[in-house]
Amino acid sequence: MNKGISYALTLLVSMSLAGPSFADKLTVISAPEATREAFQVNKRIAWQNDLDAAKKQAAASNKLVFWVHMLGSMDGKT
Repeated sequence: MNKGISYALTLLVSMSLAGPSFADKLTVISAPEATREAFQVNKRIAWQNDLDAAKKQAAASNKLVFWVHMLGSMDGKT
């Protein structure tokens, strides 16, 4: 088996034995609350409509570009 895969599997197994699972810490929220939170997060992101401009801005600030290609509109009404 590849060393990297072996290390990754060992890490995953040890994390699963370390204590309560991540799923035990998850909280279910209502649809209206999820909608409000998604709207707030979306407002804080400086979305760019031009990939070339985003690449230039990212290069100038030494950051990466997170590219999302989607069809429809951001407000959920396609």
